[in-house]
Formats: sequence, C-alpha cells, structure tokens
Amino acid sequence: MNTETMAGLVIEQDVTENVVAVDWNDDRDVILTIWDEHRDEHARTLTRDQARELGSALIAVADTAESASARPTHTNPAAFDLIRVPSISPDCRDGGKHRACDGTAWDHERDELTTCSCSCHDQERAE
Repeated sequence: MNTETMAGLVIEQDVTENVVAVDWNDDRDVILTIWDEHRDEHARTLTRDQARELGSALIAVADTAESASARPTHTNPAAFDLIRVPSISPDCRDGGKHRACDGTAWDHERDELTTCSCSCHDQERAE
C-alpha cells in the first residue's frame, strides 16, 4: 500500500503464537515442545525428574533475572567518588613505551596536568 494515501492509519492485530508447551504421554514421560522463530516444532521427551529439574532451573533463572533488573532502593552517590581512575601517560598506558614517558599525564577528572602514576616511575619517586 502507498503510505501517503494511508497517512494516519494504523492497523493492529493481536496474534497468539505457540512458544513452549508441555504435556505427558502414556509412559508418564513429560513432552516438552518448543516452536522456533520459523514456527517449526521441536519436541523433546523428558523424565519426570528432568522436568522437575528444568522447572526449578527456570524459576531460579527468572528470580535471578528479576533481582538483577530491580532498581536499587538506595544508592550512595559518594561511593562513586571513592573510585579514582589513575592518571597514566599514554606512552606508559598504551604502548608500554615507558622510556618515552616524561613523567606527566593528564588528569581527566581535574582537567589538568599531573604526575604519571605508572609503576615504572616508582623507583624515580623513591629517589
């Protein structure tokens, strides 16, 4: 259809499609059926113990996902101030060219030149 002639018109349709189904057979095994993105059906026979284990694992994973996505009820913004990124010269940090470093680095938090905090300068500082 030409979208210019259909401007402002939206047609919606709710579609229910199978994703997963469970059932049992005459041998009292559990049948797990999964439909993939192409709507192809894949059935798997599980023992009752395997089905229980799968159910427990699904619940545990869902609980973990839920708690991981929950927003914290309290935060301590000051705690983030305790983490300070060391100022290291690009010569020391990126290329391991410690001899080329003049002992200075840029402090991105204070936006100023500072002393390079690479451990290669520890002996110089001790002297």
